[in-house]
Amino acid sequence: MYKVVRDRLHKGKTPVEYRETPNKGGRIVPRYIVLHDTCGYGHGRGSIAWLTNPASRASAHLVIAEDGTITQLADFDVRTWHAGPSSWDGLSGLNGYSIGIEMANPGLCYKRGRSFVRASGGTKVTGDVVHHPKTQWHPDGYWQPYSKQQMAALLSVIKALGEAYPTIEEVIGHHQIDTRKWKVDPSPLMPWDEVHAVLQGVAMPVEPAVSAVPRAEVRQTQARLNGLGYAAGDEDGK
Repeated sequence: MYKVVRDRLHKGKTPVEYRETPNKGGRIVPRYIVLHDTCGYGHGRGSIAWLTNPASRASAHLVIAEDGTITQLADFDVRTWHAGPSSWDGLSGLNGYSIGIEMANPGLCYKRGRSFVRASGGTKVTGDVVHHPKTQWHPDGYWQPYSKQQMAALLSVIKALGEAYPTIEEVIGHHQIDTRKWKVDPSPLMPWDEVHAVLQGVAMPVEPAVSAVPRAEVRQTQARLNGLGYAAGDEDGK
């Protein structure tokens, strides 16, 4: 369904909506995909407004709304500010090594009378909310399931990113990499078995061993040469 063309996400032949964030800087070769919850509502629109506001000093590459609509905020080879103080597998500062995806979701909820409110902000939550016991990273609490449309979009995007960037090794959650140990997103309702299976199932083409340079870096160099007017040919990483 989705594919990556020159570091932009396309649905078929049509690019997804692009709302450029000013909160970015520097080139990356992605090794990870980091999943987040927006902890906000408004079909993701409120979160998009926040992540494109210079005052927020926060951003991500993609926002996936409850209905599966995807908005891209930065090219995938550009650093965004989504991970904060973070470390994983011996690396620190995961902004420099990862693509950040925000799932529109209220995050941890509290019960207030017959209703539920977001732990972040205290606004009322509409729709189904379910209880989930404590995990290694999450407190015992109430959470809203991701919609079928959201999950279908996320899994398709992970597949597209895995095919476009052979350097991507793993999909991880913000709660796993947060060095402050207080992030609880994404929620414990994230189906990690499906998420990991999609990336592991990406069949990478076998290329002749002509270079030890990662294909993603070769693609970036080809794109820059073409942008400067040199005829570098297809940006295929070869």
